[in-house]
Order: sequence, then structure tokens, then C-alpha cells
Amino acid sequence: MLELIEVSYYNLHKHNEVVPGDTFLVNKTNDKRIVAALADGMGSGVKANVLSQLTASMSQKFIMEGIDPIHAAQTIISTLPVCSKRNVSYSTLTALDIYPRGLVKILEYDNPDLIWIRGQEILPIKSEETAVKTGHTRNKIKYSEIQLKFGDRLVFFSDGVNQSGMGSKKYPFGWEEDNVKNFILSVLSKMPTVSSADLSKQIVLQAYRNDASMPKDDITCAVAYFRKSRNTLVLTGPPSVYEKNINLIDAFSNFEGKRIISGGTTSQIISKGIGEPITVDMNDLGGDIPPRATMKGADLVSEGMLTMNRAIRILEEEDVKNIKDENAAYRMVQLLLGSDSIEFLVGTAINEAHQSPNMPIEMGLRRITINKLANLLQDKYLKNVTVKYI
Repeated sequence: MLELIEVSYYNLHKHNEVVPGDTFLVNKTNDKRIVAALADGMGSGVKANVLSQLTASMSQKFIMEGIDPIHAAQTIISTLPVCSKRNVSYSTLTALDIYPRGLVKILEYDNPDLIWIRGQEILPIKSEETAVKTGHTRNKIKYSEIQLKFGDRLVFFSDGVNQSGMGSKKYPFGWEEDNVKNFILSVLSKMPTVSSADLSKQIVLQAYRNDASMPKDDITCAVAYFRKSRNTLVLTGPPSVYEKNINLIDAFSNFEGKRIISGGTTSQIISKGIGEPITVDMNDLGGDIPPRATMKGADLVSEGMLTMNRAIRILEEEDVKNIKDENAAYRMVQLLLGSDSIEFLVGTAINEAHQSPNMPIEMGLRRITINKLANLLQDKYLKNVTVKYI
């Protein structure tokens, strides 16, 4: 099972603001580096949003192109407007350049310190502090290089996190870094394998509660997690010839990860092959998507094309961060988005319920649907996707 870096974030706007003043961007380079940038524009609203967008996008572009990070910081900070009253830059920045085997180059400018976690320990980060040539009073950037080990996490956030609750009886000086660290360690002690998305969300929601559910600033937290790949196998459609049914059964039985069976004929082949019965979920009746079923060894057993096409619509149109397990299509989306690598094993037998037997296989509805779903997962959600035909 491959190791990889999982990066995700969560954000809430300042109370009564329409757009966030914080910006988080993440992208992959051709050489499989992950470049992430978190910028916090001064103040809130549209103006802060524009400045943080400019800062994050510039830093990401420079790093992806391999420009020296100190030079990149110099250019970015010099480009930003300066507050006439405070004589400081209008945006802060934390930028990460993460290499496939866990080397991380970190650039920090005026954001709260990045937190490096291994197990239940906060690790120190040795940084080089450099003064850049600007007219700002805050003219120092920090540069670090660290080597992650399997299981390590990096947590970084805007000051809407550590300053949340400021002025309250419980946190008169804000939540502060030590309390944030203790909260993170508490979450990890209960949920050692918590995802980056869930950990960042829990941190932001606690900051939100600190502000009595009316955030006084934009609140953004991002997490990078060095871990083993989460893999999912999707089996759909019977093989082209009966003799290949054994290949489908073996693929299901030997796969390490989540398993989705999509299609009635496919599920019957696997059920007979492994000797496990299929049971329809009677609590899932009544919707416009056929009910899911259960079978030992499978994480989801569903109908085929209707369910997959609804999953495509959900991925295209809905806020997938907050979807609920409403039916088989939503459950399929949850499993796919919780995976890093997804393999589709697609049977090429012609299904007469969907097309004329005289039509070429390439024009089959199943193939079109699978290609659309695979491309969507790969292009929009940055999943590693392979499609194999049988």
C-alpha cells in the first residue's frame, strides 16, 4: 500500500460577511509535489478576499515553478499593499512544498506558527528567519525544511483560530496556541486515524464555538497528513465471457481496501462465487434510487447505472463536504471521496436492458458512465483513478 500526503482544510466566514478574507489553495505538480498556501487578508470581506487570493496564488505559482522560496517571499511581500495606519502588509502567508516521500519546505510570514505532530508529541521546527527588503514593520519570513515520518501531521491556520474567544470569560486573550495544541492532541487520542478534512473541521468548529457561534474573524485551518493510501475497488458489469467470472471474483476477494459492487448481475456473480448471500436493506426502500443491499466483504452493494449517474450529479452539483448518507448514491460518493486511489473493474458484456446487442461496446452506456465518473473523480477531486475492462 503506497504512502501519500492527504491535504484538506475547513473555513468559516466572519459573522455577517459574504466572502472569506482567508484563502487556501492546494495543487499537484507534474513531479507529484503538493503545493499548499494559506493566506489571511487584513480585515474581512471582499477587500481581504482579493488580497489573500493574490498572495496565495502568487506563492503557489512561484513554488510550483521552483523559484527560491526566499526570493518568492521577497517578491510577494513587496507586491502587497501596505496599511497606512499600521505600516504592515495587507496579507499573511503559510506555504508548503511537500515532496512525495515526506520532505516539506515551509515558508511562513506573519501567520500563527505551523504545528508538527507525531503521535501525541508536538515536534519543534528549526526555522531560518530572514529579513526581506520591504518598508513594512513586519518584514521577517521564516523558512524551514522538515522530513515527515509515516503518521505525521502538519496543522496550520489563520489567526481566527488562536484568537477565537478573545474577550470572553474563558479565553480573555483568545484560545491561544497552547490550547489549540492540547485540543488537537485530545482529538488525536480519541481518533488516531482521523482524516485531514475531519481534523481541520473540528478545529474550526471549536474556534466557532469559542466565538459564541458568531465568528469575529475568518476562521481557516488546514491539515497535511502523511499516511497510507486508502484504496477502493468498484466492480460493475459482468465480464465479456462467462469464463472470466472467476477473475471478477478473485479481484473482489483479494483486494485490500473498500469494495463497491454496482449492478445486480455483478453482485450475483460475486455472491455465488464467494458463497455469501445478498440481503436488500428494507430501510432503504421508497426513494427514487433502488435500495442498497448488504453482503459480507462488500462496503456497498447497489444497482448499477441509475445509482452511478446519480453519484455523478452529486459530485458535479452538490456541496460534498456536508452530504449525508441518504441512499445508495450518496453512500457511493462518501466511499469514493474517502479514498485516494480508486480502481474500476468494468465488465464488457453487453447488457440488453441498456442497449442494442448490435452496438459497439465503446458506445455502451456503462462505459460512458464509468469514464465520466472516473474523469470527474480525477480532475475535480484529484483522486488517482484507473479503469480496467474485463
